[in-house]
Amino acid sequence: MGLHIHEPKGSPPEIKQFPGISPTGPLPAMVNFPLHSERDPEKVIYPDHDLKKFKAIITGDTQVYTDKEIEYLRDSFVKEVSGMEASFVISMGDNIGDNLALYPRYLEVMSNIRRPIWLVPGNHDVNYDANNPAYAFETFKRQFSPTYYSFNYGDVHFVVLNDIVYPSPLYLPSKTYHGEIWGNQIEWLARDLMYVPHDKLIVLNMHIPVVSDVDRLTPKHSVANRVALYNLLKGRKVVALAGHTHTLDHFQAGEQQQGWGQSLAFPEVIVGASCGSWWSGDLDNNGIPMSYQRDGAPRSYMIWSFYGNEYNDQFRASGKDPGEQMHLSFMTPSFQDWF
Repeated sequence: MGLHIHEPKGSPPEIKQFPGISPTGPLPAMVNFPLHSERDPEKVIYPDHDLKKFKAIITGDTQVYTDKEIEYLRDSFVKEVSGMEASFVISMGDNIGDNLALYPRYLEVMSNIRRPIWLVPGNHDVNYDANNPAYAFETFKRQFSPTYYSFNYGDVHFVVLNDIVYPSPLYLPSKTYHGEIWGNQIEWLARDLMYVPHDKLIVLNMHIPVVSDVDRLTPKHSVANRVALYNLLKGRKVVALAGHTHTLDHFQAGEQQQGWGQSLAFPEVIVGASCGSWWSGDLDNNGIPMSYQRDGAPRSYMIWSFYGNEYNDQFRASGKDPGEQMHLSFMTPSFQDWF
């Protein structure tokens, strides 16, 4: 991915806790991104690789707060997916847990997966000293990329959106966030889609889900301007992916719940969290916190398989056999007596 940061004066003075962007000066007359011919890396690894059929590793919140938690991430998610047959990884935000100084080591550890890694910005990736949403991700941009972008792979158009408004005008004078596809992103996406044929699958990737079940009545757990997104994508083949809630959810187009205001326009999957409930709880046999998620699911990630513009998603419980997909229990009278 070619990247040119244009911030003539650099990050504003209030961005002090973690390094922002140094002044870049005026925009040059020309910005060139060279293209180098090379063998398809997927062909090297998988000689029969077909761009029409590929896999992506999708993880929700890795959310590492300390060096020790980076080690947990290294010895669980990173270890498990390294060498896996997949074209790339998407991390659905809250990559770091507030301490943005961890980004260099985090990226170094994630690079052991040996696949391209695309990051979504999350509410724990922000510069908390920012006074304007336009400057809330200065360290993220310095370390990785713009906060919204798109790319194509096979018959799929992947769109990464920044739906974190920090500081939120809804909560002032307190400094916190709410979910909204803010700034000029809707206009940008409309222009982006002008170049995407209608037979392509569009995969939206954002941290805060378009809608959610857990805490769905609060502005922090859904996208405020989702109707604009619905209208823009009407008639398109779309699936939305999100993290944030530390739960596993599959919502179908047409579903509706209290607080959503209107039916969901396209399928949405909240992909869970590879940190579970923030790397908490007793240690398992591998020395990793069991850290069950808020809905009782284990720490997890997903494998998405794409076939042209169709897809199939598979849940993977971290540290468990791939065939272990579901646990069922019954609320029996004997259990209730015991409880």
